[in-house]
Amino acid sequence: MRNRKLSVFGLSVVWLVLLSLILAACGEDDSAAIPPLQTSTPTTAPAPTAAATATPAATATPKIVAKYETASCPFQKLDKSVVDAGNLKCGFLTVPEEHSKPEGKTLKLPVGIMKSSKTNAEALVVLQGGPGGTVEVLINIFAGKQYQALLQNYDLVFLDQRGTLYAQPNLFCTEMEEGFYNNLNKIETAEEATARSNSEAAACQDRLTKQGINLAAYTSAESAGDVNDLRVALNYGRMNIYGVSYGTRLALTVMRDYPQTVRSVILDSTYPPQADPTDNIVNFDRAFNKLFDSCGADETCNKAFPNLKDTFSKAVAQLNTTPLTLKVKDINSDKVYDVAANGDLLTNTIAQLLYSSQVIPALPSLISQVQSGNNDLWQSLLSYILFDRTTSYGMYYSVECGEDYPFAKTDKAETNAKAVLPELSRVMLPETLSVFGVCQNWPAKKANPVENELVKSSLPTLITAGEFDPITPPSNGQDTAKALGRSYFVEFPGLGHGAVLASDCSLKVAQAFLLNPLRSPDTACTGQLKVKFVTPAVAAELQPGTTGPVPAYTGATALELSTQFRTQFAGSLQNRVKDAKYLAFTTKDAPAKIQDFYAQKLKGAGYSPVPNGTQNQTTSSLKVQATGFIKSNNKDLVIVETIGPVDAAGLKNLGDPDLEKKLQVGDTLILVIFGTV
Repeated sequence: MRNRKLSVFGLSVVWLVLLSLILAACGEDDSAAIPPLQTSTPTTAPAPTAAATATPAATATPKIVAKYETASCPFQKLDKSVVDAGNLKCGFLTVPEEHSKPEGKTLKLPVGIMKSSKTNAEALVVLQGGPGGTVEVLINIFAGKQYQALLQNYDLVFLDQRGTLYAQPNLFCTEMEEGFYNNLNKIETAEEATARSNSEAAACQDRLTKQGINLAAYTSAESAGDVNDLRVALNYGRMNIYGVSYGTRLALTVMRDYPQTVRSVILDSTYPPQADPTDNIVNFDRAFNKLFDSCGADETCNKAFPNLKDTFSKAVAQLNTTPLTLKVKDINSDKVYDVAANGDLLTNTIAQLLYSSQVIPALPSLISQVQSGNNDLWQSLLSYILFDRTTSYGMYYSVECGEDYPFAKTDKAETNAKAVLPELSRVMLPETLSVFGVCQNWPAKKANPVENELVKSSLPTLITAGEFDPITPPSNGQDTAKALGRSYFVEFPGLGHGAVLASDCSLKVAQAFLLNPLRSPDTACTGQLKVKFVTPAVAAELQPGTTGPVPAYTGATALELSTQFRTQFAGSLQNRVKDAKYLAFTTKDAPAKIQDFYAQKLKGAGYSPVPNGTQNQTTSSLKVQATGFIKSNNKDLVIVETIGPVDAAGLKNLGDPDLEKKLQVGDTLILVIFGTV
């Protein structure tokens, strides 16, 4: 049984991501291309009022003993593009285990820094969610080309919080990981799963305590002290903060306890101190119903998937009556596991996928496929969401058991469960009650009541939310904004969790805010955002091209893409590229030779490269390069993508069994998309 964490869900299909970036560069995405940050000095934020900055005595003015030392990067799953760029420098921040005891035990926290091209740049400190999630995921995201404009004005500073995966010590619960893998092929009752989860948590607690770790020292207030120590150790004056998910609570704690150190704050998918964990079940129910209602209101989606809510209920009931065994690959190890798949797992799958803005458009199709007995897509997606080796559950329990669950009531959890979808109640009520059980014995520090209250501040704050976010609904941000005197709340239609990282529009709004935190950012682009559901009709629109603006690649073998693959591409192309067609080939030639071939051919046909329209990325053992070309009429578009050469691991990570059969190790897949914009 895995608890609902508040961290960024990083599922994406790499070639679709690159495709979207090129379309953005063409000016045909949901928003205009992101402008570079100006280099003028940002307006100084006013000092907050005394009433807005009252701070607990224990954390307000600790003696600073922290120090920063450079070191090789400890992060083990950085994308190759991050490593190759060479812009990430790392080190360790040494901090007191308890800031009220600066001469006592210390902790070492990993830090990653991407330096600005600007001299004496301010810091943009990036805080991950969880609690217990590693910031490594965000390093890989912010290394993307679309975020590089930030480096014109800011050093990007990534702090791995105390207790997380690469911290010393970390609070990773190997007992829970072992229990998870040992029970993948079993269907457990709620009682069995709760008993096992609580037993594993107790064993983890016992081991960590015997190691001399003070689990009561892992709190949001202590972590806020770490953020301030980081600022001092790196010699920054004031800092800007980006927090996502639980990282927003940590950011709010810094705003409350160290207001004089902050210039501006972005709260992305807000999890405020006053949030009640028993409301999570209601929040997920809202997101499920938002999905069902949005499909029903969309003519194309409703035609393809009528009565989606009923279809979901039928699929869950069928699987709970007759569970399946799915072959699911662990993307961390490439090992394939037998996974017992019942209706509860399907509910959990949809719940987790609602985090991802990129995947939400495909959820109606996924539900329909599973209900009709086609589990290929479900099996593929489980590879990305089922195997989590990044969360330190010891940190999760220390925060939740100290700051949330002491203020929550089991009676409310049971009342909430009666008001939601029965499929959700069946899954989430036992999970919630399980955490109550763990917290009865977990030696967390009982939080001061202030840790469960709205944070009041006049610091400039941008608050963002995604329409479909299942765990931090827009209402969280709206409630938080009421106590922040200089705040701007923006809800982004069609997006899920971690809205700022999910679209060009949301990133554009965030950048505008950072440039001038005292001015309301332009949010006009949100009017163009809308979930665009992937349907069979959409997939049918993308067909092989018999003729096109470019020839077949010399000596290559032509391929016809599967319906699944075409559906993925078509979902990104719809409403952006008209009359789209594709050509697909496989060859042993190097990607550079292929890209040069098409660049020459397209130049002769009157095409020019799209400005900023070349994208490179390596993930899940797949090397992908995509280049966009536009004709002089600014209408005709060609996108050339090369994937490979694929090794054995990359072949398995293509996400399409049909392609796995057609390609061999050493092949490069060529995809040419053409149409009009």
